[in-house]
Amino acid sequence: MLDLLQKNQQFWIRLNFVSASISLQKPSVNFWYYFHASE
Repeated sequence: MLDLLQKNQQFWIRLNFVSASISLQKPSVNFWYYFHASE
């Protein structure tokens, strides 16, 4: 249970980091989205 909570926390940290990166690099958002959507 604790391990799951830890993984969830890492997920949110990564999500926040990605959101910050996107707001800093608007031109590459479409490429980033396309790249990850195709995975």
